[in-house]
Amino acid sequence: MTSGRYARRVALLAGTLAGALAPTLTAAADLTLQGCNELLAGEVGIRELIGNVDDVITVPVTVHTLGPIDAFRLEVEVPPGLVEYVGTSPGDLTQSFTFGGNWFDAQSKVRIVGSNVNPIPGGAVGRLAEITFRVLATGDDVFTLSGFLDDLTIYQSCYAAHGPSPVEALGWGRVKNAYRTPRAD
Repeated sequence: MTSGRYARRVALLAGTLAGALAPTLTAAADLTLQGCNELLAGEVGIRELIGNVDDVITVPVTVHTLGPIDAFRLEVEVPPGLVEYVGTSPGDLTQSFTFGGNWFDAQSKVRIVGSNVNPIPGGAVGRLAEITFRVLATGDDVFTLSGFLDDLTIYQSCYAAHGPSPVEALGWGRVKNAYRTPRAD
């Protein structure tokens, strides 16, 4: 009898916890912009953005370097009407880089340009830049990377190579912030 009562209490507690967590686990964000995780050397990626209208969210542009990078340019196409560009800042790999010519245009493209005399080493994985957006509307779409110049000329978008990453509504912040830093060779 005691074990039956204990089992019912455990089941009741599990049901209560599931009910309490259900809004968190099943609450869908208003906006999902698919991105990708760079898997191979020579890939550049932009992580997914998941948010609700009026959220301000920073999304990293990441790279897995083939060789040293001391200058780069790329463009991130953003689905029009879904997010508003707030700004661009250096990533962990480009803290000492000079950023210039960064802009957001009427065609919903963010251009990022950076250079430094001390290059990012080959074999590094990390953030080239971080782009901050405000979520304007609900929707589901895809970021597109293009316009690779300078040391990124031979790189490709990981989205083109692999497609989108699976989006985890609960894990996106963890994934977004869990990048490796360059190896000290």
